[in-house]
Amino acid sequence: MLLNIIHPYTYHGDGDTFCIGGPEKFDERNKQVREFVLSFGERILIHRFRNGLIEDNIREISLNMDSNFDYIKKLKNITTTQFGIPLPDERPKEISEDKWKYLCGIYSISSEIMNAINGDEDHLFIGGVLENCVTNAMAYFRENYSPEGKILYIPELCVSENGELLSKVEKELDKLKIYPINLEDALFYSKAA
Repeated sequence: MLLNIIHPYTYHGDGDTFCIGGPEKFDERNKQVREFVLSFGERILIHRFRNGLIEDNIREISLNMDSNFDYIKKLKNITTTQFGIPLPDERPKEISEDKWKYLCGIYSISSEIMNAINGDEDHLFIGGVLENCVTNAMAYFRENYSPEGKILYIPELCVSENGELLSKVEKELDKLKIYPINLEDALFYSKAA
């Protein structure tokens, strides 16, 4: 099973505020994330978000300043869009070749992610905003990389911003056979990784 950590900088958000070093009120969750990730083994893929702007550096500095996330720069990573998905392999007709070249310099394309997951059929997701980029990433994985494998997520190790939307999203994920798992049960997969 591959552990996918979606947009880890979201662990440093508090509503519309981005907190350098992370908000204190989420320190316990962030410690749980650290302990879980460090127990998982080597099958981990970080899904970074970049947009080519100065905010990229701020997000990186913030994670680097937080000892709960000091392991991130050592792990294999790819870069997805703000929606949690990669670029397609082929340039869409409506995007110029110059713009496509620029975008491919920032974001991973789908086949690069296929190579990064290295044939793993089963996936566990944490991080990111659960009702947005994490859901999009899991649905994309179901459709493109893992049509029959297990896809699970740990809600308590994700960021959630909208409880009403989350309950709608959970129903859609269930239809895709993407299921929540609690942290205690997920520890089984960390030992089996």
